[in-house]
Amino acid sequence: MKMMTVTELKEKIQKKEKIVIVDCREPYEWNQGHIPKSILIAYTKIQSEFKKAGPPKEEIVIYCQSGTRSISACFTFLQNGYDKVCHLEGGLDKWIASSGEIVREKK
Repeated sequence: MKMMTVTELKEKIQKKEKIVIVDCREPYEWNQGHIPKSILIAYTKIQSEFKKAGPPKEEIVIYCQSGTRSISACFTFLQNGYDKVCHLEGGLDKWIASSGEIVREKK
């Protein structure tokens, strides 16, 4: 499993590189704020819903709040034939600390 820094992810987003960003937190956490253009696949459903991220050839970056759940989620993808899987180092906490943009769901 590869690690990706917040800076590297920001560069990929800025360059509009094709990448799938997966937030593996729970829906209530997602609603409080998430990385733009990320998709939600809750950690509790990752085993059954990992295919929502697209085909195994896609480059995927997975994050959670601090980095614990996303490491486990990465292994689910790797065990199912995805080989371009990255763990976002420090998760959303580090993203926010680096002034990363956050999208909040409207109620």
